[in-house]
Amino acid sequence: MLLWNRTSQVAIDQCKNNDSAKPVETIADAVAPSDIVWSCLADEEAVLSVYGEICKGDIMGKLFVECSTITASGTETVAQQLKDKGAEFVTMPVFGEPGTASAGNLIVVPAGPAAAVDRIRPYLEGCLAGAVIDFSDEKHGQASLLKIVGNVLIMTAIEQVSELMVFSEKSGLGVNNLRKLFAAMYPGGPIKQHLLYQGHMASGEWARKVPIVTLDAVIGLTDKVAALAESLDVKLPAYEVARQHLRVAKNLSSGNADILSIYGAVRAESGLHFVNSVTTE
Repeated sequence: MLLWNRTSQVAIDQCKNNDSAKPVETIADAVAPSDIVWSCLADEEAVLSVYGEICKGDIMGKLFVECSTITASGTETVAQQLKDKGAEFVTMPVFGEPGTASAGNLIVVPAGPAAAVDRIRPYLEGCLAGAVIDFSDEKHGQASLLKIVGNVLIMTAIEQVSELMVFSEKSGLGVNNLRKLFAAMYPGGPIKQHLLYQGHMASGEWARKVPIVTLDAVIGLTDKVAALAESLDVKLPAYEVARQHLRVAKNLSSGNADILSIYGAVRAESGLHFVNSVTTE
C-alpha cells in the first residue's frame, strides 16, 4: 500500500507501525503504480486541487474512491474529470470518528456504477465498514447529498448534547447521571452516538488535542450546507444555532478545538469556562 499526504511527515508517521504501507513523496508516485486509489481530504478545495493534479497523468482504467465530505456539485465535477480521462469513479463518503475507522466500523455510502462498487466491496463490510448504505448505479452526487444531510444530523445532535450537558452541570444533576439517561433510553440505538459525544465532551479532550478537522474546515462546510438549504427554501433552525456556536467557539478557542467545541460555546453562553476540566460528577 502506497500512502501520500499533502504533509509528507504525516504519511511517514502513519507508515511506521504498518509494514505493508510505504510513504511516497508525490501524488503521482501514489497513483501511477496503483489500480485502485483511495482519497480522503480535508475539504472540497483540496479535493478539486488534488484531482486536478491527478488528471494531468495517464489514469486510463484506474479506479478512484473518494471519501471526503464535499458538495454534490463538487463530486460531479470530479466524476466528469475522471470519466473524461477514462478512469472509473466511486464516491464513498464515510460516517465515523477516527476510533470508529480504526475498529473497521465506519458507515460508508458508495455511489457510482455497480461494477465499480463491486470492485471495492471486499474492502467494505468486515474490513473498514460496519455498515454499507449502497448507492450503486445512483448518481455520484447522491452519496454526497446524504453525507450533507448526515452533517446536519451530527451538528444538531452535538448541539442537543451540549445544551443538556450544561443544563445538567448547572442544575446539579451532573453529567454522569445524564449519561445514565442516554444509555437507558435507547440501549444500542440512536442515542449511542449521543453517548460518544457526551463522553468526549466530559473528558475535556475536545479542546486539548490537535483536531483532525479544523474549525475553519467545519465552518466552511456548514456555510455550503446552509447555502444549499437556502437555495431550496428549506429552514434548518436547529442547525443555524449549532453554526452560530461554531463561530463563537472559533473566537474563544486556542486553535486546538474541534467540532465538539460547540459544547464550549454553550458553556460560555451559560456563564461557565469555555474549556471544562475532566468532569467526574
